[in-house]
Formats: sequence, C-alpha cells, structure tokens
Amino acid sequence: PALHATRGELREALGEGGRGGTTSRSRRRLRNAFVVGEFAVALGLLTGAAFLVEIFNQLIGPDPGFRQEGLLTFAISAPEDRFPEPADLTVYSEELLARLAAIPGVQGVAAMSSLPRGRGNPSTLYTVDGRPTPDEGETPTAGLQAVNPEYFSTMEIPVLQGRGFERTDRPEGQPVVVVSQAFVEREFPTEDPLGRTVTLRGESRTIVGVVADIVQERIAAAGDRGEAFYVPLAQFPFRSPSFALRVSGDPVALAADVRQAVWSVNPDQPVAQLRTLDAHVAESLAGPRSIYIFMTAMALIALALAAMGIYGVLAQAVAQQQREIGIRMALGAGRGSVVGMVTRSGLALAGLGMLLGLPLSYLMYRGVANTFNVFEGQVGFGYAAGVTLPLAAVATLATWLPAQRASGVRPVAALRD
Repeated sequence: PALHATRGELREALGEGGRGGTTSRSRRRLRNAFVVGEFAVALGLLTGAAFLVEIFNQLIGPDPGFRQEGLLTFAISAPEDRFPEPADLTVYSEELLARLAAIPGVQGVAAMSSLPRGRGNPSTLYTVDGRPTPDEGETPTAGLQAVNPEYFSTMEIPVLQGRGFERTDRPEGQPVVVVSQAFVEREFPTEDPLGRTVTLRGESRTIVGVVADIVQERIAAAGDRGEAFYVPLAQFPFRSPSFALRVSGDPVALAADVRQAVWSVNPDQPVAQLRTLDAHVAESLAGPRSIYIFMTAMALIALALAAMGIYGVLAQAVAQQQREIGIRMALGAGRGSVVGMVTRSGLALAGLGMLLGLPLSYLMYRGVANTFNVFEGQVGFGYAAGVTLPLAAVATLATWLPAQRASGVRPVAALRD
C-alpha cells in the first residue's frame, strides 16, 4: 500500500480514494488478485496436509484381517542346551500349549513365529514347482509363519479353501503348507491352488488350504498385499515362538496364570513381553502414530491460519465498500439485495481462487504419492474436495458478516465517513 501511495498522483488519489471507504480500480484489482491467490495457495497447502494425514492414517490403521481384541500375548526363547534337537522343541511346545489351554477362561491358544504388526517378521524365497526357475535376484518372497493347528481359529482368520492344519501334520508326514489369498492371486489367479506344490527353504510342500490375508508387517510396503506361507509348527520347530491366548474376560487378569503354566513345564523359562496384543501393536506403531498426530495438529493449525488470513482479507475488502453500500442504499437498494451482492462477489473470488488452486493441489497430491510410494497406503485425489468445504465456509462468513454490519449503517453516516 505504501508503494502504491507513493506512485500515484495526488489528484488521482484525491479523486478516487480520498474519501472514506472507496478504492481505485487498480487497487481493487490488486486486492482481488491477492484474495484469489490466497485461496489458491491455501487450497494447495491444505490438500497436501490432508493427503499426508490420510496416508499415515491408512498406514497405521488398516483392517488387520483378524480379531485383535481379547488376546494375551508373550514370547519365549527355548535354551539350546536343554532342547538341542527339533524333536525336543516339538515336545516342549506341545506340552506348553496343553498347559496354557487348560487355564480357566482361555478359549484358544495360538503359537507362531512372530506376532503380527511387529518388527522382524520372517520371510522366505520360494519357487512354484513345475515352473521355470526364476533368474538370480528375481526369486519372489513371501512371509513365513510356523503355527500350531489352533492358530487360525484362535486368531479368527477365515479358512477360504481346503483346510487348516491338523494334529496329523507331523514331521514324519507329508510336508504341507497353507497360503494366503494374496499369494493365490499372485501365483494362481485362474488356477486351483490346492494340491499344487511350492519349494521354500529347500523343501517341497503341498498346498492344503487358503486363508484370508492379514496385516503381518508393522507397516506394509508397496506391493506387499499379504502374501504369506503358513507351515505346521511340528514340521518347522521354532526356538523363539510367540503365543497368543484368546481370553473370554480381561486378558491381563490371566497374566499370573500364564507365568505359572510356563514355569510348570520349565521353571527356568523367562516369559517376555507378557501383554495384550493391543498393547503390542500400540508400542510397535508408536513412532508412526506420533507422526500422524503431529501432522494432524499441523494441518489444523494451517487450516486455522488460512481461515484467519482469508477472513481478514475479505472482511477488509468488504469494509472498503462501505461507502458504495451507503450510496446503493441511499438510491433505494434493499438491505438484503446489497448483502447478497457483496456475498456473491466474495464467493466468486473464492471460487476462482479454488479453481486456480486445483493444479497446485494436484502437484501436492503427486508429491505425497511419490514420496510414500514405498508403502501400500493409497489416497485418491478426491480428498481435495473435502478441503474446499471449510474454505468456502470461511469465504461465506468473511463476506456475509461484514456486509451485514455495513448494511446496518445509515446511508448518511456511510456517505459522511
């Protein structure tokens, strides 16, 4: 404004802007350009914030594919000097599972290589028998879990085809494997997977069942849709398994009973990380969830700042039309028509600004999508439409409220000011 004032001629300034609330055409055009530009930039920045918040929400809060509530979990590590052979590990784990299942209030016990939504989940290279061997470096991978027969029922993971594991799936029996639906969609999209064989870790196994996909990783990478192998724990003894007990009441109330059951089999066995699965997932996702909360707070602050800035600019623009409003009312214009005219003018500037802000919003969308393409979460461009609603509401209030106040002033007072 100071630069504009020093450039203008005194006669022009006195003629066009010397009284009260009127402004020159050039200043009005500049003011309108600032309003349009502020809406465009605000829309771009706020949609970028919305995309970030939503993609992190998808990363930390997807449907896990099983019932997470009501599970008490813990982990052990069987000492090698006491259980040196795989057969010893099998006997130990089966006796421990029987003691845990006998605890009053326990509805099922699942044993597995690692808990879902944790770090360091095992995976394995594999080949489909009967197909050409992939080139070196192109062998596909999938998650690997060694589980007991009650694993799927305890975790409430649906069996979609075939069967789960049975107690007859012993080391001396046929090597079998259960696969996830995502694995079937990758390798057998038009074929029946049951009866087919896959080789993993040097052993050929027959597919006997297909189960629903679950979220096993803490944060799923892009392209990882839950492809997984499940092998019987008896055929694949694991020295450091994790356990999950489905409990009818409060899981934490059985913590002491679980410790006693473990020590009744091996008095020297440490019990690690005895807690609910909800607590395990909360700790695992603490870092990403903190980032999500921080970005949500920053997005809300950005929205508040944009709202205040837009309101201030539009309210000042309407205030500068007070003399024009007084003239119109002195000539017989109704209060409602004047308010409507001013509001429509402000909304037109807001609409033009948001229209011009859509390309910037798309650039923000592409930037967020490219930055987080290593993750599975996807956010559609339609989220930009949600940001326009609060901006439109701010534009409506920022024009309607000052117009209401200006139209309430007596025409003579408006002309005199």
